Amino acid sequence: AVPAVSTRIAGLVDLFRSRSEQAKRKISKLGLGHTIEMENSYLDDEHSLLELERSDLIVFPYQTTGESASAAVRHGIATGKPVAVTPLSIFENVMPAVHVLPGVTPEKIAAGIFDLALKIDLDDDEIKKKENMARRWCEQMSYPVLGRRINCFLKALDRDSSAAPPDLSSDLSHFSNRPEAS
Repeated sequence: AVPAVSTRIAGLVDLFRSRSEQAKRKISKLGLGHTIEMENSYLDDEHSLLELERSDLIVFPYQTTGESASAAVRHGIATGKPVAVTPLSIFENVMPAVHVLPGVTPEKIAAGIFDLALKIDLDDDEIKKKENMARRWCEQMSYPVLGRRINCFLKALDRDSSAAPPDLSSDLSHFSNRPEAS
């Protein structure tokens, strides 16, 4: 059965423009125009969040990138919607809050999206569990929580500038169940 999940493709404007027409033709050829919507223009934060919130599943299908972290994926996570990413190091810091696709090839990305769409359609426990983890991740990464951590860090440095700084990573140790990349 084909899951009843709609997909929105929010492209990286500069990188995606060159392939958007090719992608539109393929979507049309496969008869998927009623379930796939593409947005390739620049949207400010407010509008991009509104568009992402309309999605059933938000996918970041990067194949390669020179970036060290993705700010875009944080917008996706902030919506509370399921977010899927490819198994690249750019997403390492958000792994607890996202679903990891089985690979970076088009076939593996498609298979992962189909699997997740089916689970969303069936209201699967895995989706609910990841949703809860994403909510906790967002709480831990909120400005007030990070501000308190940084404040404590700075106070500790101020108290004893010769002391080693506190290990802040232990605060996030309960998020260490990262899947292995394939």
